[in-house]
Amino acid sequence: MRGSGEMQMNKALQLLQARKESLDQIHGKGMQPLGKLFGADTFLWVDPEMPALAHTFMSFPYPIVWLAQVMEYRHVHAHIRHQHPDFLKVLLYGNSEGEVFTEEEVLRDKVHFVADFEEASSLLASWLHSEITCLVTASNAIKEEVQSTLEQLKTGK
Repeated sequence: MRGSGEMQMNKALQLLQARKESLDQIHGKGMQPLGKLFGADTFLWVDPEMPALAHTFMSFPYPIVWLAQVMEYRHVHAHIRHQHPDFLKVLLYGNSEGEVFTEEEVLRDKVHFVADFEEASSLLASWLHSEITCLVTASNAIKEEVQSTLEQLKTGK
């Protein structure tokens, strides 16, 4: 009997551990709130799934400043072409050389191209305030660089 109780306890602990790992995995993959950056609610989403990201834009209550890599923008634009989320600015960082964008794609004067995430982040102070939502999307390959730069911006260091 005692052995059976211990086995059930071990099984329960294993299930709890598996659930914790699963929740940790989900939390790490979704949109993560970073708090306020220059007064704006700021979020980071690493390797977002494009349909989910496109739908998320439509749910934000304030105009959006979005920092994204060129390919992320291309994929999202294909999903939101006719929905017109409230973008204040879109900063595309990374290599856009050789990319051709239509006038519709660049949303008139709202899309700006910058060399890298550091350059993009230096423009944020002039655009962010309390009635703006800032979303930063990044690939897992540059996640740490992006998080570090955002933390420096938040702390002013």
